[in-house]
Amino acid sequence: MELLTSPDPWSFDLPFFEKYKTVCGIDEAGRGPLAGPLVACAVAWSRPCPEIQVRDSKALNENRRRAFFFQIISSCLKFSFGIVTPFEMNSLNMHQANLLAFKRAFVDLGFQPGVVLIDGKWSFEGIKHPPLIPVIKGDVKSGAVASASILAKVYRDTMMIALDQIFPHYGFLKNKGYATRDHFLAIEKRGLSREHRKSWQCLRSFLKDGEL
Repeated sequence: MELLTSPDPWSFDLPFFEKYKTVCGIDEAGRGPLAGPLVACAVAWSRPCPEIQVRDSKALNENRRRAFFFQIISSCLKFSFGIVTPFEMNSLNMHQANLLAFKRAFVDLGFQPGVVLIDGKWSFEGIKHPPLIPVIKGDVKSGAVASASILAKVYRDTMMIALDQIFPHYGFLKNKGYATRDHFLAIEKRGLSREHRKSWQCLRSFLKDGEL
Protein backbone atom coordinates (compact mmCIF):
# COMPACT_ATOMS: atom_id res chain seq x y z
CA MET A 1 0.00 0.00 0.00
CA GLU A 2 1.43 3.41 -0.96
CA LEU A 3 1.67 6.02 1.76
CA LEU A 4 0.29 8.85 -0.36
CA THR A 5 -0.76 10.91 2.66
CA SER A 6 2.70 11.00 4.28
CA PRO A 7 4.32 14.48 4.59
CA ASP A 8 6.83 15.75 2.05
CA PRO A 9 10.10 13.98 2.97
CA TRP A 10 12.16 16.72 1.33
CA SER A 11 11.19 19.10 4.12
CA PHE A 12 13.38 17.01 6.48
CA ASP A 13 16.37 17.64 4.21
CA LEU A 14 15.94 21.43 3.91
CA PRO A 15 18.19 22.36 6.89
CA PHE A 16 20.94 20.12 5.51
CA PHE A 17 20.77 21.76 2.08
CA GLU A 18 20.86 25.19 3.70
CA LYS A 19 23.96 24.30 5.75
CA TYR A 20 25.87 21.95 3.43
CA LYS A 21 24.56 22.84 -0.08
CA THR A 22 24.73 19.27 -1.39
CA VAL A 23 23.17 16.26 0.34
CA CYS A 24 23.78 12.56 -0.26
CA GLY A 25 21.35 9.88 0.91
CA ILE A 26 22.41 6.26 1.40
CA ASP A 27 20.21 3.22 1.92
CA GLU A 28 20.22 -0.49 1.08
CA ALA A 29 18.01 -3.26 -0.22
CA GLY A 30 18.27 -6.98 0.41
CA ARG A 31 18.95 -7.46 4.11
CA GLY A 32 16.36 -10.19 4.53
CA PRO A 33 16.55 -12.58 1.54
CA LEU A 34 18.00 -16.07 1.55
CA ALA A 35 19.80 -15.44 -1.73
CA GLY A 36 21.29 -12.70 -3.82
CA PRO A 37 23.48 -9.69 -3.03
CA LEU A 38 23.04 -6.89 -0.57
CA VAL A 39 22.85 -3.64 -2.54
CA ALA A 40 23.34 -0.12 -1.21
CA CYS A 41 22.88 3.09 -3.14
CA ALA A 42 24.25 6.59 -2.66
CA VAL A 43 22.40 9.48 -4.31
CA ALA A 44 23.74 13.06 -4.24
CA TRP A 45 21.44 16.07 -4.67
CA SER A 46 22.12 19.78 -5.21
CA ARG A 47 18.62 20.77 -4.10
CA PRO A 48 15.45 19.27 -2.65
CA CYS A 49 13.13 17.87 -5.32
CA PRO A 50 9.57 18.07 -3.93
CA GLU A 51 8.30 17.56 -7.47
CA ILE A 52 9.55 13.98 -7.11
CA GLN A 53 7.34 12.76 -4.28
CA VAL A 54 9.60 9.90 -3.24
CA ARG A 55 8.55 7.40 -0.60
CA ASP A 56 10.28 4.54 1.17
CA SER A 57 10.65 1.84 -1.48
CA LYS A 58 8.78 -0.68 0.71
CA ALA A 59 5.69 1.56 0.53
CA LEU A 60 5.61 1.48 -3.29
CA ASN A 61 4.56 -1.12 -5.81
CA GLU A 62 6.99 -2.24 -8.51
CA ASN A 63 5.65 0.06 -11.24
CA ARG A 64 5.85 3.14 -9.01
CA ARG A 65 9.38 2.26 -7.92
CA ARG A 66 10.52 1.98 -11.52
CA ALA A 67 8.86 5.30 -12.45
CA PHE A 68 10.63 6.98 -9.54
CA PHE A 69 13.91 5.29 -10.52
CA PHE A 70 14.06 7.11 -13.84
CA GLN A 71 12.90 10.41 -12.33
CA ILE A 72 15.63 10.20 -9.69
CA ILE A 73 18.55 9.30 -11.96
CA SER A 74 17.62 12.09 -14.38
CA SER A 75 17.38 14.72 -11.61
CA CYS A 76 20.13 13.95 -9.06
CA LEU A 77 23.76 15.07 -9.23
CA LYS A 78 25.25 11.59 -9.08
CA PHE A 79 24.37 8.08 -7.95
CA SER A 80 26.27 4.87 -7.36
CA PHE A 81 25.82 1.39 -5.97
CA GLY A 82 27.72 -0.72 -3.46
CA ILE A 83 27.33 -4.51 -3.58
CA VAL A 84 28.21 -7.21 -1.07
CA THR A 85 28.00 -10.70 -2.56
CA PRO A 86 26.55 -13.77 -0.83
CA PHE A 87 30.07 -15.24 -0.76
CA GLU A 88 31.36 -12.21 1.12
CA MET A 89 28.41 -12.38 3.48
CA ASN A 90 29.49 -15.85 4.57
CA SER A 91 32.28 -14.24 6.60
CA LEU A 92 30.36 -11.15 7.75
CA ASN A 93 27.40 -10.56 9.99
CA MET A 94 24.56 -8.49 8.57
CA HIS A 95 25.64 -5.32 10.37
CA GLN A 96 29.14 -5.56 8.90
CA ALA A 97 27.80 -6.36 5.44
CA ASN A 98 25.40 -3.44 5.61
CA LEU A 99 28.09 -0.91 6.52
CA LEU A 100 30.43 -2.34 3.86
CA ALA A 101 27.75 -1.91 1.19
CA PHE A 102 27.12 1.67 2.38
CA LYS A 103 30.83 2.50 2.24
CA ARG A 104 31.29 0.96 -1.22
CA ALA A 105 28.33 2.95 -2.54
CA PHE A 106 29.74 6.19 -1.15
CA VAL A 107 33.30 5.58 -2.37
CA ASP A 108 32.08 4.68 -5.85
CA LEU A 109 30.13 7.96 -5.99
CA GLY A 110 33.42 9.68 -6.84
CA PHE A 111 32.06 12.95 -5.53
CA GLN A 112 32.19 14.58 -2.11
CA PRO A 113 28.83 16.07 -1.11
CA GLY A 114 28.42 18.48 1.78
CA VAL A 115 26.84 15.87 4.05
CA VAL A 116 25.75 12.23 3.93
CA LEU A 117 22.50 11.00 5.49
CA ILE A 118 22.58 7.26 6.18
CA ASP A 119 19.53 5.16 6.93
CA GLY A 120 19.65 3.55 10.38
CA LYS A 121 21.60 3.95 13.62
CA TRP A 122 25.13 3.51 12.32
CA SER A 123 27.61 5.01 9.88
CA PHE A 124 30.65 3.39 8.28
CA GLU A 125 34.23 4.15 9.30
CA GLY A 126 37.27 5.38 7.43
CA ILE A 127 35.72 8.56 5.99
CA LYS A 128 36.75 11.86 7.63
CA HIS A 129 34.84 14.17 5.30
CA PRO A 130 32.02 14.86 4.67
CA PRO A 131 29.98 14.45 7.88
CA LEU A 132 28.16 11.11 8.03
CA ILE A 133 24.82 11.39 9.84
CA PRO A 134 22.76 8.27 10.68
CA VAL A 135 19.02 8.86 10.47
CA ILE A 136 16.73 6.31 12.09
CA LYS A 137 13.91 5.52 9.65
CA GLY A 138 15.68 7.77 7.19
CA ASP A 139 13.95 6.08 4.25
CA VAL A 140 10.65 7.45 5.60
CA LYS A 141 11.85 10.83 6.89
CA SER A 142 14.31 12.01 4.23
CA GLY A 143 13.80 12.53 0.51
CA ALA A 144 17.51 11.98 -0.14
CA VAL A 145 17.51 8.66 1.74
CA ALA A 146 14.18 7.55 0.25
CA SER A 147 15.57 8.13 -3.24
CA ALA A 148 18.53 5.89 -2.40
CA SER A 149 16.11 3.28 -1.06
CA ILE A 150 14.22 3.25 -4.36
CA LEU A 151 17.32 3.01 -6.55
CA ALA A 152 18.81 0.24 -4.41
CA LYS A 153 15.58 -1.78 -4.50
CA VAL A 154 15.05 -1.46 -8.26
CA TYR A 155 18.70 -2.27 -9.00
CA ARG A 156 18.69 -5.32 -6.73
CA ASP A 157 15.39 -6.59 -8.16
CA THR A 158 16.86 -6.26 -11.65
CA MET A 159 19.87 -8.31 -10.56
CA MET A 160 17.59 -11.01 -9.17
CA ILE A 161 15.62 -11.13 -12.43
CA ALA A 162 18.93 -11.73 -14.25
CA LEU A 163 19.91 -14.42 -11.73
CA ASP A 164 16.60 -16.16 -12.41
CA GLN A 165 17.88 -16.83 -15.94
CA ILE A 166 20.96 -18.56 -14.50
CA PHE A 167 19.18 -20.36 -11.63
CA PRO A 168 15.60 -20.82 -12.91
CA HIS A 169 14.54 -23.39 -10.33
CA TYR A 170 14.39 -21.10 -7.27
CA GLY A 171 11.77 -18.60 -8.43
CA PHE A 172 14.04 -15.54 -8.12
CA LEU A 173 11.93 -13.76 -10.73
CA LYS A 174 9.01 -13.80 -8.32
CA ASN A 175 10.49 -14.05 -4.82
CA LYS A 176 13.67 -11.95 -5.42
CA GLY A 177 15.49 -14.35 -3.10
CA TYR A 178 13.17 -13.96 -0.11
CA ALA A 179 12.07 -16.84 2.10
CA THR A 180 8.83 -17.96 0.49
CA ARG A 181 7.42 -21.46 0.87
CA ASP A 182 8.14 -22.27 -2.78
CA HIS A 183 11.70 -21.05 -2.39
CA PHE A 184 12.31 -23.40 0.53
CA LEU A 185 10.74 -26.28 -1.39
CA ALA A 186 13.08 -25.57 -4.31
CA ILE A 187 16.08 -25.58 -1.96
CA GLU A 188 14.96 -28.91 -0.48
CA LYS A 189 14.76 -30.35 -3.99
CA ARG A 190 17.77 -28.71 -5.66
CA GLY A 191 20.07 -27.80 -2.79
CA LEU A 192 21.76 -24.43 -2.45
CA SER A 193 23.12 -22.39 -5.33
CA ARG A 194 26.21 -20.19 -5.15
CA GLU A 195 23.86 -17.21 -4.75
CA HIS A 196 22.43 -18.48 -1.46
CA ARG A 197 23.63 -17.03 1.84
CA LYS A 198 25.02 -20.26 3.20
CA SER A 199 26.06 -18.84 6.56
CA TRP A 200 22.43 -18.15 7.47
CA GLN A 201 21.24 -20.43 10.24
CA CYS A 202 18.04 -21.42 8.45
CA LEU A 203 20.09 -22.72 5.48
CA ARG A 204 22.78 -24.63 7.36
CA SER A 205 20.81 -27.87 7.28
CA PHE A 206 21.04 -27.80 3.46
CA LEU A 207 24.84 -27.58 3.40
CA LYS A 208 26.91 -30.48 2.19
CA ASP A 209 29.78 -31.71 4.37
CA GLY A 210 32.48 -29.05 4.60
CA GLU A 211 30.55 -26.60 2.44
CA LEU A 212 30.15 -22.91 3.15
